[in-house]
Amino acid sequence: MPAGDAVHVGTVQFVGQTIRKTIIRYEGKDKVVLYGYKEDLPYQIPVGNLIFTISLDDVGSRYYEDVELSPEIQQLADAIVESIRLTSP
Repeated sequence: MPAGDAVHVGTVQFVGQTIRKTIIRYEGKDKVVLYGYKEDLPYQIPVGNLIFTISLDDVGSRYYEDVELSPEIQQLADAIVESIRLTSP
């Protein structure tokens, strides 16, 4: 887990359930977004017999100090998470 404080900032919908959205914030910058994060199941979102892990990270920045996830990219990620649907094979 990267440096920073876990800040719960709301919820999003994922495959028919409401999941928490948590941001890792360090020195005033949003570094990572974790979806479905709970202390007892970090990163895990159970859906039937499947377990999903969803996060938004910046892997392109060379230095951690440079990482800052903008509100616009977070909104896009939220929309992607909420658009996921399960279908039968």
